[in-house]
Amino acid sequence: MRKIIKGKVYDTDTAIELFKKGTTDCRTTNFNDWFEEYYVTRKGNFFMKYWGGALTKYSEAGPDGQGSVDGSGIKPLTEEEVLDSFDNSVFDINDEAIEKYLNIEEA
Repeated sequence: MRKIIKGKVYDTDTAIELFKKGTTDCRTTNFNDWFEEYYVTRKGNFFMKYWGGALTKYSEAGPDGQGSVDGSGIKPLTEEEVLDSFDNSVFDINDEAIEKYLNIEEA
């Protein structure tokens, strides 16, 4: 997925995936399923690719303005927002990239 936001290109094909989070790692027909994939660009900018079913925070209005449908997109993030999302529910962790791009301190 590729999107230009405020003059910057966010492309999941060229960025480095950091980790995933959600109830699934792909689109499903379950209205409650969702996923988030966190990335860093080669220039060090963070972003998230997301998808969510019709009953999630990522849902969008239906085509007739009634009801909800699944939604998806790309959202730029700060390092702090990525760190706030990095918790015990993440999976497919790229340990090498996490160590290189995120400032995680020992408690």
